[in-house]
Amino acid sequence: MKTTALITTFISISNSVLHTSSAFSPRPALTSSSSPSLSSSTSQLQQEIGRKTTYSPECEFKLSSPVEDSEIRSERKEHEREASGRYETGEKLGELRESICNMRENLQFSIAAKCAERIASLSEAIDNAEKRDPEVAYAKLLLKRNEAKKDGNNDKVVRLEEEANEVRQLIDHFNLHGLW
Repeated sequence: MKTTALITTFISISNSVLHTSSAFSPRPALTSSSSPSLSSSTSQLQQEIGRKTTYSPECEFKLSSPVEDSEIRSERKEHEREASGRYETGEKLGELRESICNMRENLQFSIAAKCAERIASLSEAIDNAEKRDPEVAYAKLLLKRNEAKKDGNNDKVVRLEEEANEVRQLIDHFNLHGLW
């Protein structure tokens, strides 16, 4: 009697779980009255437990035609294509930053060794590499803009702000557009 009550309770719990997941894979509901004997309901329960919920592509929403990019997305893609030659992104940006760190280490050793030629070449290489990093370029442009503001050169301020905004669009954490 206790075994039958336990199995009936387990079946009702299983049914409630199955009904909540029915949107993903429809299954027949188990009931204690669906099988008269205890052994048949146990085997039915074992079969139901043995089934796995799997992803089915048929459940996915299918579009009749491809979705066109929004105007903002199209502009961003175009801008990224134009800027890809000037600035690094993705894995190449990570490699560039690692390279800059290595060059700075070498620069420290060169300064300690007082090798003027090596210091000059490493400094130039670091400057050139930092120009390809959008975050460093953005920070430098903001500094130049602030200096131009202090000098009262409004034309230069406007030009530097426009350039800084272009570079800012390449920095991922400034372009979340409500996705967070």
